[in-house]
Amino acid sequence: MVYTTIDLPKLVKEAQNKNKNSMTYIIEAIQHYNLEATPGFYDFLDQIEGSSRRS
Repeated sequence: MVYTTIDLPKLVKEAQNKNKNSMTYIIEAIQHYNLEATPGFYDFLDQIEGSSRRS
């Protein structure tokens, strides 16, 4: 199963229904998730406000 865009609620529901491919995808995604690259809440707000000021 290949996901080009992540529909997280659908993926979780499939994993809860014993879909092994969905569960594997979630575990692999967690292992490769980069917490350092994730912006903090206020960084996220700055990004949103900056993009709305440019529009």
